[in-house]
Amino acid sequence: MSTDWDVAIGAYLAIGAVLLLVIYVHHRLTRVERSDWVQAALRASDPERHTLGYRVMADFVAPALAAVFIWALWPAALAMAARWKWKAWKEEQQLKARKDAQDNQEPVEMSELIERLSIESIEARETIHDPLQAAPATPFGHLGAAWVAFRSQLQPQDELWSFVAVRADEWGLQEETGGYAAVRDGAIAAHFTSRRKKAGM
Repeated sequence: MSTDWDVAIGAYLAIGAVLLLVIYVHHRLTRVERSDWVQAALRASDPERHTLGYRVMADFVAPALAAVFIWALWPAALAMAARWKWKAWKEEQQLKARKDAQDNQEPVEMSELIERLSIESIEARETIHDPLQAAPATPFGHLGAAWVAFRSQLQPQDELWSFVAVRADEWGLQEETGGYAAVRDGAIAAHFTSRRKKAGM
């Protein structure tokens, strides 16, 4: 009986090791390097990044803990990865829906603007930090392509502001949207919606 258990445990750990290797190779092949100015913005927004303790934690301890978790509890890791992939797919579908409805969107009002920010500070605050690398480590994660498209429309004199707006959806329910708007010549020229939820939730 003990031999059967030994074989089962050995096979279980071997599968975890293979999965960990696949994830590592995939990460190395697909990772996106942050530009120098994004890294500078991240360091400016969080001075702790300069410390040795932070670097040890971010570069060694967190990846090591993630690796041990995947190796020892790979069924749970697979379930979490599947959940993230499903969430990413839903976000992509929502993004397509937003693009399709862009022409029918109500404009953001000046009164709904919250705070003026720079591109660097926005991308620093919106960069995804996922130790398991399920979401890309880029500004806005899976919405990164839409952000890049929005950013490409900006002109040098534009001001960027965060906003929160509450609108009624097609069912008459209150929906809260948030994101960033470009102000040009005292008016809102374009906006990027990064989050959407039912008001009050």
